[in-house]
Amino acid sequence: MQHPQRIGPYRIEEFLGGGMSHVYRAQDPVLDKTVAIKILTPENCKDADAKARFLREARLAASLSHPNCLTVFSFGEEQDSPFMVMEFLRGESLGNAIRDGRTGGLRNKLRIALDIARVLEHIGSKGIVHRDIKPDNIHIDDSGVAKLIDFGIAKRPVDLSLTHAGLTMGTAPYMAPEQVLGKDITPQVDVYAFGLLLFELLTGHRAIKPSEDVERIFYQILKEPVDMAPLKEANIPQRICDLVRRCTEKLPGDRPQNFGDIRREIERAILETEAEQVSKVRSQGPGSKGMIAAVGLVALILAGAFVYWRMPHHPPKPPIVKLPQTRQTETGAMVLIPGDAYLLSHPDEFAEMKINNAIDPMPSFYIDRTEVTNAAFQIYCQALAGKGPTETCKATSVGKPDYPAVSVTIAQARAFALWAGKRLPTLKEWERAARGVDGRAFPWGDQHDPLRANVSDNPASKSRLAPADSFQTGDSPWGVRQMVGNVWELIDEMNQPGREEYDNKVFKSLQPPLTPGEPWYIIMGGSWDQKLPTGVKASNHGLVPGRFTMETIGFRCVQDIDR
Repeated sequence: MQHPQRIGPYRIEEFLGGGMSHVYRAQDPVLDKTVAIKILTPENCKDADAKARFLREARLAASLSHPNCLTVFSFGEEQDSPFMVMEFLRGESLGNAIRDGRTGGLRNKLRIALDIARVLEHIGSKGIVHRDIKPDNIHIDDSGVAKLIDFGIAKRPVDLSLTHAGLTMGTAPYMAPEQVLGKDITPQVDVYAFGLLLFELLTGHRAIKPSEDVERIFYQILKEPVDMAPLKEANIPQRICDLVRRCTEKLPGDRPQNFGDIRREIERAILETEAEQVSKVRSQGPGSKGMIAAVGLVALILAGAFVYWRMPHHPPKPPIVKLPQTRQTETGAMVLIPGDAYLLSHPDEFAEMKINNAIDPMPSFYIDRTEVTNAAFQIYCQALAGKGPTETCKATSVGKPDYPAVSVTIAQARAFALWAGKRLPTLKEWERAARGVDGRAFPWGDQHDPLRANVSDNPASKSRLAPADSFQTGDSPWGVRQMVGNVWELIDEMNQPGREEYDNKVFKSLQPPLTPGEPWYIIMGGSWDQKLPTGVKASNHGLVPGRFTMETIGFRCVQDIDR
């Protein structure tokens, strides 16, 4: 097959595959950036309808901007052949990940489902019906983020009438009953397909049993309810089982009416799953004395906090209690952070997750005692033996072994964490590890004391990076070190930037330039070149683009207690 060498200014480098369209890896010579280019095949260029569908897909996809949606940079025609230029994604399809058992445990599966629900909520708000939701149209990138990638038959409701009467479009095992019957299409077809996708993600098997006979597939869709037994056998939470059942109801009116409701159900299920994990830890038998002791200490601290708030005068806060439980890993020691009742010091930021406006249960977890060091990152690079991000390894591991690894993107930090059997912290986890259960302003208490941290207003810090295992007097209640100062720490949560971030000249100098749909991630704790902040609460976070790196940004990892 003869492939083009160039499309417009883009240099074609590799054929990636395709059907009605061909997809290539290409290079943008102006921005020196790898992109993907989708080109309608010459045969289909002769079909006016196929050409119109391709250009409609390009316009529709280019109009969307969401972290869980493939970004389309531009589109056009070259010698009467329409093409679109898209972000180049590394990773694999969700379909492949499911088939090969690479979707992780329940928590990670629910996180993938949440990503998909979020992007479907977004496109629904734009009046778009996708009509072909399935695992092969979801991409999981190297950092574990799920992205919706194909809008080949998506339409806005105003365009749905353009589909000929009785014409069925979609992928048979994921079609809703009304699609099979050729009835009017509404956003409920996406809800139905999402229910089937969620079933497959959680069980590893299709809800509609495969068959070479399309009529048999359609009979299942029209007449047979989805069998919930595999979900129960996989110990899937009842809330999610109910969600799958409701999404796959035969009548559109019996399904959830929007993806906002679906998203909230998944968020509640994640919260309940974490709370059950806490309960399991608390109910473990005598063989887990250390864990029981940890939970007991948390109860004592909470009791002390309760007494403190009830007293009319404000006596000193309960003494710091350092828990001895640690876990040794190949890349350093980790400290146990007991879960149970998480006292919200910022209820507005977690309004949908709080319980009784006061507490938010969270499971126990381990967190790195120090920031990830160059020595730890070098172990990772050596283990990859040239198969991983060698340029990142060269750039990151050149510093002193006991100093924090810096200048990594969120994707590179995630890749390290995944290799180490860990993950990056959520905002709640990081803040709990830094502020204890009493919501103190700083790891050491409420006193604004720059001498305890590597910050610019500490005369002893010399305004430069310090070893990760230094400034012991600034430890958190659990013995976690340097959670304020030294380097900003990457958090595995996104947020929307404001005008202040967009106007920052450091970010504006990024090449290629920032685009509105780029994901931005939270960073916490401040760094050596800044003064001690007013506290390490969530409202004092920073924000950086996902591809941004700097010598003042590092990271630490967390690990679930059952690893």
